[in-house]
Amino acid sequence: MSSSLHKSEEKCGKRKGGKRTKMGRLTHPAVINDSYQQDDFKAQMKAAFTQQKPLQHETQAALHTDPFTCCVLPNFLQDDKFLEGLRDELMDQIFCEKNNDLYKFQQTDDLRKLSSPHVRAIRRVMGRQFLEWMRDVTGIPLTDRINIMCSRYDYTDVLLCHDDELDTRRIAFILYLIPPWSASDGGTLDLYNMDEHGQADSIVRSLVPQHNSVAWFEVTAASHHQVSEVVATDKMRLSVHGWFYAPPVPRPARYVERPLPLSSYIHVEVRLM
Repeated sequence: MSSSLHKSEEKCGKRKGGKRTKMGRLTHPAVINDSYQQDDFKAQMKAAFTQQKPLQHETQAALHTDPFTCCVLPNFLQDDKFLEGLRDELMDQIFCEKNNDLYKFQQTDDLRKLSSPHVRAIRRVMGRQFLEWMRDVTGIPLTDRINIMCSRYDYTDVLLCHDDELDTRRIAFILYLIPPWSASDGGTLDLYNMDEHGQADSIVRSLVPQHNSVAWFEVTAASHHQVSEVVATDKMRLSVHGWFYAPPVPRPARYVERPLPLSSYIHVEVRLM
């Protein structure tokens, strides 16, 4: 399924459980894990990405290549205390409920419009540090443009299969801010393979979200994925996510199913009683 989405219903309001946070200076820094900024680590990740070979690193970072390239970086930020402040600020924002036949979840406006200190800090981390890291590792000529927002999935929320292709998106990323999570809670990031027509076929890999981990993948015609339905009744799947952009690249033509032939005319005699 492509990124073109059906018209959705949208209701906005402050979500239950949010609490007022005080504006002020950060007491804990927002810095990417030192291990991921080492030249040796970036060289290994770049080689694996370029050669499309899976990588399991001693840091527990992993680059998967089946069914498409997707990377997971656990313990993404150096100081977990920063994430507590970030989560508190995000929970105090207005979330809009998005609901149609493809998805049901809640989402904030673009975080560029928010001015609280932890939100500003995460924008700098993702839009500067992580952007430069991504340029080094992937070799993709990413522009300075970034979209970044916060999404919340509660019980029965879901985002069905799509590929994220839209405009000049090139890298999608998700930073998880969640309690301890298991596959039985739902909310997994499911990756699909493709059939002979380039359409999503079946789930090949399901990634269980982990607190303070980042999952990212290159947006291509093959990047079919979904967020499975959250079935935990007492947990919230909160994440900061968005896209990096780059000049457009050639895309294969979309497959269009051949229409089924119409049945020939059949005369039926009806007798009225």
